[in-house]
Parts: sequence; C-alpha cells; structure tokens
Amino acid sequence: MQEGKLLGIDYGSKRVGLAITDPGQEIVFPRETLKNNEHLVPDLVKMCAEEGVLRVVVGLPLKIDGGDTNQSIITREFADKFVGESGLEVIFQDEAYTTFEAEQMMEGNKHLEKDSFSAMKILEHYLKKIKK
Repeated sequence: MQEGKLLGIDYGSKRVGLAITDPGQEIVFPRETLKNNEHLVPDLVKMCAEEGVLRVVVGLPLKIDGGDTNQSIITREFADKFVGESGLEVIFQDEAYTTFEAEQMMEGNKHLEKDSFSAMKILEHYLKKIKK
C-alpha cells in the first residue's frame, strides 16, 4: 500500500462531509463539513494539494441490489468533475449503513456534523476492505 493521506467524502446535495487519514493510513480524522456550492471542487482541490492527499474515497449510495440511485449518479458526476480538476484517483465505497454508524458516533460529539462522521465511516470501511 502506497504511503500518503486519503480523503473521504460523503457527498450531499447541501453539505459535503470530509474525513482524512494520517500519512500511514492508520487513523481517520473527521474534518469540517463544506457547503455544496460553486466553490466546492476548487476548495477540495486546494485542500488535497495542501494536505498531500494521495487518493480520494467517495461514498456511493447504492440500492440494496448494488444498482445506482439518483444520488449515486449525481455523486459520480461530482467525482468526474473533481478528477478532471485535481487529477487525483477517486475510489467509490458503498456507503450503506454509514449514516446509522455516524449517528451512533455523534453521541457526545455535537461540534461536528453528521456528514463528517459519515465520511469518516466511509473511509474506515474502505481501509478495512483494502487491509484484508
């Protein structure tokens, strides 16, 4: 596994949750949630450059049978735009159950929004998958 930070994204129509790993990809840290507006992609590209992000893991909301939803199609369009502007590799991770897990994590942690905790869970699921 190549050393470097990974950025996790929980892409939503209004807010975008973020989480980032340490360079060794052992620990995942929640980051502040960004507004989904015209500044989103440029702000993410800048953050990735400043943080030295190696690749990006985007949560993909799939149907139970693994098929696309309306939101997953929109999320893929966002990812294509991000790749075009950043040149970074994007990996999709099924985000099933991450909202439920995020809500459990939030108890006692009201200073961050649920979207950041969801991004954290997306990244943790991806790391668990690749380390098997």
